Amino acid sequence: KNIKYPANALRKSQQGTVAVQFGVNWDGKVEVFSVLKSSGYKLLDQEVVRAIGSSPAWEPAQHQKKRVGQLFTVQVSFHARTRKIEVK
Repeated sequence: KNIKYPANALRKSQQGTVAVQFGVNWDGKVEVFSVLKSSGYKLLDQEVVRAIGSSPAWEPAQHQKKRVGQLFTVQVSFHARTRKIEVK
């Protein structure tokens, strides 16, 4: 919900899919970033990393009643013609 289509990327009709892996530590903070698959456009890749990094604290995972860190992988597709962003 926090991801915005960068205006410069829209003007240049840049589109593609970014796959990012990140970790949520035991206290709910987002900590680890790795762009697993680039869209081919720096602006789009940076926007996904920015949006995830600026998200509020997450509810941490639990294992045996203790809070633990967890890794997530998210794919974000930017569609220039429709100006839509799809998150999977």
